[in-house]
Amino acid sequence: MAACLEEKAAELSKKQDYQGAWQAFTQCLQHVSGGEQRSRLLLARSNCALKLKRYEDVLGDCKEILRIFKGKHGKAQSRQITALCGLGKLGEAQRLAVDWCKHDAENAAARRAMERLEVIQRALEESHDGDSLLTMTEDIDEERTPPEGRKEDKQVASPSTGTQPLGGGAAKGTRKRHDSNSLHCVYCKVTCRNKSDLESHCRGEAHQMLIMSDDGRDWKYRPPPRGLNFTQYSICQTFVGGGTCRLAESCCDAHSDDELDEWKERFAYRQMKMQRAKDRHLQGNSYMEQLLEKWLQAANPEHVMTEKIEGVRVQANCDLTVTVATKRCTHQWLFTVASKEKVERIALLNDVHRAHFYIASVCSGAKKAVRNHKVEPVCQEFSNAGPQEPDDGAEYSYRVKVGFKTDIFGTFRQSIVFDLGSEPVLLQRLCVDVVPVSDMGKLQQAKDTVVCASKRWEDGAGVTVIPYCQTTTLTEQDQGILSFYPAPQASKFVVTQAVMEKALTRNNYTTRMHDLLYIEEMAQYSSLARYNVTTTLQVINRYLLMPSTISTAKYAQSGELFARMKLILEISEDTAPGRLLLNNVQHVLLAAYSADSRPKDGKIYEVKVEDKGKSFIYLRFPKHAVTELGLKTDQEFNAEIQFVLNRLPLCEKHHGVDKLPEMGLVFPDLRNMPNIPWTPSKQWSEKLDTRLNAKQKEAIVAMTTAINHKLPPILLVGPFGTGKTYTLAQAIKQIVQQEGSRVLVCTHSNSAADLYIKDHLHAYVTQGCKEAKPLRVYYR
Repeated sequence: MAACLEEKAAELSKKQDYQGAWQAFTQCLQHVSGGEQRSRLLLARSNCALKLKRYEDVLGDCKEILRIFKGKHGKAQSRQITALCGLGKLGEAQRLAVDWCKHDAENAAARRAMERLEVIQRALEESHDGDSLLTMTEDIDEERTPPEGRKEDKQVASPSTGTQPLGGGAAKGTRKRHDSNSLHCVYCKVTCRNKSDLESHCRGEAHQMLIMSDDGRDWKYRPPPRGLNFTQYSICQTFVGGGTCRLAESCCDAHSDDELDEWKERFAYRQMKMQRAKDRHLQGNSYMEQLLEKWLQAANPEHVMTEKIEGVRVQANCDLTVTVATKRCTHQWLFTVASKEKVERIALLNDVHRAHFYIASVCSGAKKAVRNHKVEPVCQEFSNAGPQEPDDGAEYSYRVKVGFKTDIFGTFRQSIVFDLGSEPVLLQRLCVDVVPVSDMGKLQQAKDTVVCASKRWEDGAGVTVIPYCQTTTLTEQDQGILSFYPAPQASKFVVTQAVMEKALTRNNYTTRMHDLLYIEEMAQYSSLARYNVTTTLQVINRYLLMPSTISTAKYAQSGELFARMKLILEISEDTAPGRLLLNNVQHVLLAAYSADSRPKDGKIYEVKVEDKGKSFIYLRFPKHAVTELGLKTDQEFNAEIQFVLNRLPLCEKHHGVDKLPEMGLVFPDLRNMPNIPWTPSKQWSEKLDTRLNAKQKEAIVAMTTAINHKLPPILLVGPFGTGKTYTLAQAIKQIVQQEGSRVLVCTHSNSAADLYIKDHLHAYVTQGCKEAKPLRVYYR
């Protein structure tokens, strides 16, 4: 009983259903009295409580774990400190951290926790109530609004300032009016006339210097170097060894322990000021910057930006993707937006091609009472600050013209967002491909080559797809990513010039990677289409798999049935379609066969792929499909089948491209390329395997260089059999001996990861190097 409950709880926790997991762990604990199993369950339950921010429950579970282990359990102690910080009990958390360090002085986690808490505690204790930069006497509205959060009612706040817009709409009569304090900068003691003025003020140099400085406290030592974070401050070894430093005041390292401690305090003080300014929307970021930051940090991007919002209609006068064969060209889109909510902001998001796009005009109201809003030349963001009544008392209507202009060839992309006062905001993607006439034929040829012409069943396209189960097993984050990057449609997909360009550059990286991922997806669909068949299935209620070592029997339950499907082509991991079918297919779409190739009643059923063999697969029919199709065991059933690609890995790659925080990570600055710190002692160290050649040793020296010596990513390139894998293994053995180091080994498959550990690191671990004992991360 307890084992089943524990397995259920672990599965719920993996799906991020922490409330359900917490309840399941609680039920499981009722059947376990004590010992190691109870402590394991308590630790798992405390993790769920931590995710749910139920800090008192976390403390209770950790105290019981510590009683079982007589006060010594690192994870429980660390979690206790985290919970106390969540409750605001920093003093108590600090005392616990100090006690932990006393009893376990060698524990790095304990030392880090104590050090951080001491710095924060000192900064808080020494900040006095009269500090005008940190004590906010004015009440600023704290409602979370776009892009800071979802509105809970009809009172909407401005994203950049935390102020409320004047204006009615559906919320007329319920919105709060501004007073002078709501447009007041408490740092500079300045009151602005409107939101735009306040945003401009917050972006000013004087305001930025004020919120980023550590003035307001009496500091004893010289200021710390800027551009370094908390963990990068260090003691100057030259000064410690000889009492002097030739760099004197210009030295970027501290000249005493006291100075180092003060630097850490000043860093914490600045961070606290910046966070307070950010919490009050006075940090000076533009609306576009805040929205992009929120989108990058969101677990589910659909909650921040989406292409469809219920109750909002948006139409464009032409295709959003345009191909032009003239170098000097202009283009305009006219968007018509109708909504029950007022459009509060319109903005262009992307920076790369911002110089080529602009908001040309904004009009609101019905045709008989059109209001032309004032927009700046080459406008990038429009704020609809004034009061406005809906047309006919029901809906607001807007006509927004977006312009494009260029005199160079290339692929230009932009996204326009319409903010209706709550999240998510409405997103429309624009693309202009300016191509020489001589390349138009090449682009069309490329499209004909890569675009899959196989017709796929899609919900709403004359058919209804009935899912395998009503409740999805995907997490909310996965569902959001899948929705944000919809499957490419062959009829609408445009191969842009970015795909055809010879070089991958900073400017075309994002566009090219997205296009190539969509092309790869269509190519995968085309490969899978080779297995799409009209065939006869053998309906059964049980089957037996007999591999070389063990056999597995499966029985249908709860009204479900199995079906055996013979494949027209054998599955092999040596072929691209075979790998796809084995690794990226979890479901098929199935319809009862009809002579006119149209599904009966327009219904398509999603059926689970239960098991895969070399020349057959077993399908699992859900109960509702068995009933509606009239299936019975030991009968034959004629069906049309299409294999469904698991799109999540590709969508995660799209998301990774968009979340790239800095293009310099992919395109490092080669002008200041650092040198590998080569020394004879490293090159011919006795720790290195004698079978390594000079180049392999050089690679290991580079990979084992101290982390404070900045090097770009290191790629090992060479033909088969030149020892790349072996060289990496030798580098891993060196790195794991460094204190606090971690190594992530990634392979193309789970079995390859197992073989790598077995061939290169297993013997190393068995010889006594416990640091190299691996943690297996299994990918499903």
